[in-house]
Amino acid sequence: MNNNSFGLNGTLHKFSFSPFLNLKYVDLAMNSLFGTLPSHIAFLSKLIYLDLSTDQFSGEIPPEIGLLTNLQVMHLVENQLNSSILQEIGCLRSLKELALYSNHLHGSVPTSFGNLINLEFIYLSNNKLSGPIPREIGNLKSLVNLSFSSNYLSGSIPSSFGGLRNLTFLLLYENQLSDLIPKELGSLISLTDLELSQNQLLGSIPSKFGLLTNLEHLDLSDNSLTGEIPHSICNQHSLRVGPTEE
Repeated sequence: MNNNSFGLNGTLHKFSFSPFLNLKYVDLAMNSLFGTLPSHIAFLSKLIYLDLSTDQFSGEIPPEIGLLTNLQVMHLVENQLNSSILQEIGCLRSLKELALYSNHLHGSVPTSFGNLINLEFIYLSNNKLSGPIPREIGNLKSLVNLSFSSNYLSGSIPSSFGGLRNLTFLLLYENQLSDLIPKELGSLISLTDLELSQNQLLGSIPSKFGLLTNLEHLDLSDNSLTGEIPHSICNQHSLRVGPTEE
């Protein structure tokens, strides 16, 4: 079912999903759909791809969505969802892409996300999420892109992130993260973009960052870091340091 940018208007509450039990793809992005997400979408047990982005959905993500165990892609970006992120999303073991950015989601990042072992892309930026980043995120060994930027996340960057050897983008800027930058981030050998600016990070830049030979962009600005820039970083000629140019 692909009705992307089709000019649809209204809610999904009276829409019957029962005639479409074999449906695998639902793309209703960029319409004018509103109201809450219907819990009976869970009837689509064979669903692989769900995109309800850039609509006007509000309220919570229904817990029944955790029953869609074949789901590989879930995009709910640029809506007005204003609940916490439910632990039930951690039941979606087949999920490869989770995009919830640019909503009004609040509360903490669920520890159950550590169960999403097939996840490659997770985008939670531009919400109102708070509390610590779960160390369980370090279980996601297939992760390629992680963006938790522009939230209110606090506490330390988990040292467990050092095991994410496939990670290319790590975007944690504009939060309230504190404590030292974990030296374990120097083990992220695939990393090309590391942005930790606009936090409350302390201490020195880990010398192990010199091992990030694929790094192209590093932004640690607007923190409380001290000490010298390690010489090993200065020797990386392809590295661009500082904010991204608009």
